[in-house]
Amino acid sequence: MRITNKMLTNELRRNLNINMNRLDEFERQLYTGKKINRPSDNPAGLVKSLRLRTNLNEGEQYLTNINEGVSFLATTDAALASVNEIMQKARELVVKAATGTNDPDAHSAVAKELKELNEQIKIIANSTYGSKYIFAGTNVTESPFYDGLWRGNQDILEVEVGIGVTTAINIPQMVEFFMGRMEFNKAMDAASGISKLTGYNLREGQYKLSTEIGAFGNSTAIESQSYLQAVAKNKSFFYENAQTAATLGAGTGAGATDASYSGSLAIEVKKVDSAPHFFIQSGSDANGLTFTVDQPLYRKDASGNLIPLNDGDDLTGNFSYTGGAITSATYNSSAGGGITVTIDTSGSPAAAGDTLELDNGLGKLYDAQGNEYIPAPATFNGTEWEYHGVSTVTADIKGHVYTLDGQHKEISLNDVELNMEAGAGEAIFTISAADIGLSDDLVIWNNSGNALGGIDARNPQLVAGDKTVISFSAAAAGPNAQKVSTEYGFNNLDGEQIGHGSHSFTFNSGFLDNKITDLHFFTMDQETGLIQDGSLSLQTNTLGTAPEAAEFEYQAGILGYMDDLINKVQAGILPQVGNQLAGADTRMQELLYHRSTVGARINRLELQESRLTSTQESLTDLLSQTEDANMAEVIMELKMQENVYRAALATGARIIMPTLLDFLS
Repeated sequence: MRITNKMLTNELRRNLNINMNRLDEFERQLYTGKKINRPSDNPAGLVKSLRLRTNLNEGEQYLTNINEGVSFLATTDAALASVNEIMQKARELVVKAATGTNDPDAHSAVAKELKELNEQIKIIANSTYGSKYIFAGTNVTESPFYDGLWRGNQDILEVEVGIGVTTAINIPQMVEFFMGRMEFNKAMDAASGISKLTGYNLREGQYKLSTEIGAFGNSTAIESQSYLQAVAKNKSFFYENAQTAATLGAGTGAGATDASYSGSLAIEVKKVDSAPHFFIQSGSDANGLTFTVDQPLYRKDASGNLIPLNDGDDLTGNFSYTGGAITSATYNSSAGGGITVTIDTSGSPAAAGDTLELDNGLGKLYDAQGNEYIPAPATFNGTEWEYHGVSTVTADIKGHVYTLDGQHKEISLNDVELNMEAGAGEAIFTISAADIGLSDDLVIWNNSGNALGGIDARNPQLVAGDKTVISFSAAAAGPNAQKVSTEYGFNNLDGEQIGHGSHSFTFNSGFLDNKITDLHFFTMDQETGLIQDGSLSLQTNTLGTAPEAAEFEYQAGILGYMDDLINKVQAGILPQVGNQLAGADTRMQELLYHRSTVGARINRLELQESRLTSTQESLTDLLSQTEDANMAEVIMELKMQENVYRAALATGARIIMPTLLDFLS
């Protein structure tokens, strides 16, 4: 076979092209530093390279997530550390406030400082990392604490730190820490129809909830709690006598049990105007009685000078008696029972309805200040003499009022006069329909068999600042009216009960079904008289009947604890200092738990970061082995290919001597 110059030339060109391609390949590797610059360079290696790059990119994102998570948690820890410092300061102020030498100005100063600390806690509750609210759960775009309410949720905020591996970077329980928590002693009874229950601003204590379905023919009212400064705690604000609490009624008028309202009233005495008093000792009958006088009595001489009465002075001429003539009336200022006046009516025994009174028209008597001493009359009831001191009690009233169809009205009334001597079936006070903003009056009346006991030193005595909470529940036609009742009790650090009460709310059939309903009511600290305005939020399906729908303990959040503490210090009443310190210690312990949780999560993220960093280094090394060119080898190969190219050109030039004929052919 004859090999022509053209054939040699073509072969030479082919080999030169191959050689140039090799030169181009090595030059590209020298320029980029990579072995694979085109898919055709190494298809299998390219697949491996892409997989490694994907893994590296994922790892970089995980490391970014970890850094974000660590920063988020570090911000959380700094916020909790600030709260801890505030609670340390609050604890010191509790001890300072409990010092017996403090005056009102000192209490006000401490309360003001505590209030500023509480405002700072509210600011911390809305702490952010960047633009994210750290205590808002997953609702990171809205401030969680707003206008006294919590808008955040308890969902877990997570970051992905590995394939299928996530970790939480928030503390979802912070809503409970700031706002309070309910710890159920047993699961809610499904028969009640209540699917979810949340408490807001409740007083710390034990609560029970019950539900009823039926007809509630009469409206009711009870004195739920009271605070009396002049007598032993837990006595009644409204009473028949020292031993017998009054029974109350609620209606549209005195004696009626037809009120269409449920709710609670907080009543605080602002002023008590008391008349002078005689106090009847036991053993009185138709033949006479003995008065105890609450202060020494005087006559005046012709010059107007006060002359004290002496033992044995005859006051017969000073008394008016409807039963006839008084046998004698003797003043005694040295008796062991105090100053007394003994009245003998045996000459004209008393009959039911007879009255006896000190009548200054017959001969004036005075107190030590020179004021005329004119007590109200005593009345014979057929068995014994009764005396009711005439007093005017003025009070401020706040209330939550619910209609049968669920309307909620808040009322606030000043200077309401209370009839503390209301007879059986008589009104104690009336809240007009205009004050409520609805169609009916609300009358709280005396449902006892006897008149109220009035105000005197022998029976429970009211003074300014005394308080009571009244609970009332509506009448509702059946058979499917709905009622929700709550009962509560409060204990001190020693486990002693320092208050208890209850509230009931009645609604029309079906009102509570398939909705969320907030029930507001007042509770009281019966050691300090501080009233708290709390609420329960009920989410219900179809309401049913359950004598114990739920039972839980409520622990106030740090904001509620501080508010209660501020009120106690401001009032200068800080009983059970151990309780207050225990409250601060409980919250500081909770802070410690949350901070340890944050620390543990930071440690986990840092360990994951270390592992990922090591993995990234390994992947980077593998990628380098797959993609990176050995520069020394590339240079050597490039030089070799250049030499081959030059040699090929020289050899070709000698072997192939092309003629004009070769080119033409």
